[in-house]
Amino acid sequence: METSKIAHGEEVKKDPPAQGVAEGSGKGAETGGGVPAAIVPKEGWSWGAFIFHLPFLIAVKRYALMWWYLLALVPGVNLIFIIAFAIYLGTTGHRLGAEGGQFSSQAEYEGYFKGVDHAGKIIFFATVFLAACAIIIVIGGMSFAAFFGTHAQAFRQ
Repeated sequence: METSKIAHGEEVKKDPPAQGVAEGSGKGAETGGGVPAAIVPKEGWSWGAFIFHLPFLIAVKRYALMWWYLLALVPGVNLIFIIAFAIYLGTTGHRLGAEGGQFSSQAEYEGYFKGVDHAGKIIFFATVFLAACAIIIVIGGMSFAAFFGTHAQAFRQ
């Protein structure tokens, strides 16, 4: 127990804060860095935030960042904006999630990001795989048509 002196020399006993929790914090209370004391953000890339932009922002209660999506309505800016915003969310997604205040424990936070990041990886790499297959099919089809188009006479005899 800590004691602190009040103006008239009286001592007041205070219980120390729980280990890993800032004094006076509870669910949603913030420390100086803006992160709830019990939640330590993960380091690294957030695949879930990178792939699922708007659902991620809604899930982590970062509604103010959703206003940036109005830039997606501007022709010529929209594609550049969406790519840049996805990269921003990928790099800062874990911190944004920790600052949202909706997780009551570190385990809940880690469980959420484990699932979201896993789903984001699956969607991203499945999309890359399907795009590569489509490119191979298109190039193969063009090669097939070019070969048989120029050599059609040989096959007609």
